[in-house]
Amino acid sequence: MPTNKSELDVAFIHRDLGIGGGERLVIDAARSLQRAGHRVTLFAGHHDPGHSFEEARDGTLDVRVRPTVFPDHLFQRARIPCNVARMSTLAAGAALGGRFDVVFSDLIPHAIPALKLLSRAKILYYCHYPDRRIGETMNLRRRLYRAPLDRLEEAGLRLADRILVNSRFTAAQFRKAYPGLRDVATELLYPGVDPAVYAERTRTTNSGDEVMLLSLNRFVRYKNIGLALEALAALRSSVSPALFDRVTLVLAGGMDPCVDENAEVLKELRSRARELGIAARVVFKPSCSEAERLRLLSTCRCLVYTADAEHFGYGIVEAMAARRPVVAVKSGRPLEIVVDGVTGFLAPPAAEAFAAAIARLVSDPAAADHMGEAGRRRVRGQFSLAAFAERLEAIVRDVVSPADRRRLAAWTS
Repeated sequence: MPTNKSELDVAFIHRDLGIGGGERLVIDAARSLQRAGHRVTLFAGHHDPGHSFEEARDGTLDVRVRPTVFPDHLFQRARIPCNVARMSTLAAGAALGGRFDVVFSDLIPHAIPALKLLSRAKILYYCHYPDRRIGETMNLRRRLYRAPLDRLEEAGLRLADRILVNSRFTAAQFRKAYPGLRDVATELLYPGVDPAVYAERTRTTNSGDEVMLLSLNRFVRYKNIGLALEALAALRSSVSPALFDRVTLVLAGGMDPCVDENAEVLKELRSRARELGIAARVVFKPSCSEAERLRLLSTCRCLVYTADAEHFGYGIVEAMAARRPVVAVKSGRPLEIVVDGVTGFLAPPAAEAFAAAIARLVSDPAAADHMGEAGRRRVRGQFSLAAFAERLEAIVRDVVSPADRRRLAAWTS
């Protein structure tokens, strides 16, 4: 394997190249290494060009689809074993698809043994959030069903050459989820955004204009988007009627037609808006284009981010890069990004608390602008794509030729 500054052959494996934070991370990582001069191949189990990021469909990245005979589920059951089988098949296809120096995987670590068996590549595993922590809330029968799969998952993680995490919050959850891996180090690699993409944005100080609140998330239940609707309803009693009549809440985000939950959540949200009597003040924009997403970020008064115990939250960083304050739940990863009272507000996941924070921003556009500028400075200092790319390149070089561990010591979580 190469040990100097020559090109490396790097493979990425990802189950489905849709539109979301995980996919954005994979695309950014692949592009960063490509720009650094490496040969990059991205293997996917499923790729719909009509529902993916531009770099995955315009030829920028070498995307190779490796379909599998395994279904997503068996009559709405056995989803985890099916996904393990699908990901293992994808991993095997990637391993046999070329001689790679490094393989980057970010979902279903059960597939790592297949990579190790069929390839001599070094394995980087990126942990967005340990799935086992979700499984802990299940009943005893479900936990027993998952037990052998959890053991396989832990065995796969132990075989990874490096385990990366997207936040200190995720690192802590990883330790709780896998007590048997306490001797395995994790390394912090914050995802980043390019502030230049959000360089020219509309300011919010024009009085009398419409005031747009933005929620930018996948239409899935754990994002708790209904809280944004309830906060808007509570806002009615927190600001003057004249001001409230200028407020609109836009619910935008990924909606995959192949995922039943997306359609169900969208239907539930529409129904909830009618129940709260605010349907006229709510606009739904599922699967909006990249241009539309940037326009929404540039013109909103603030981002309303409702996920509780969020492990990262790309939308938060994007909004701050676009000079927009953020109102987020006071838990999880937002605690590492949002400076309460400086770049936005952190609040309990309750309608009244969110409404109070939103009221301060809609009532004082100058303060919203001030917080937005502070947020952009914070992104440029800590959450830029350039910092992410530099850090990832150092990790890739080090995993292939671990000559200087001290260079990475400061980044270890």
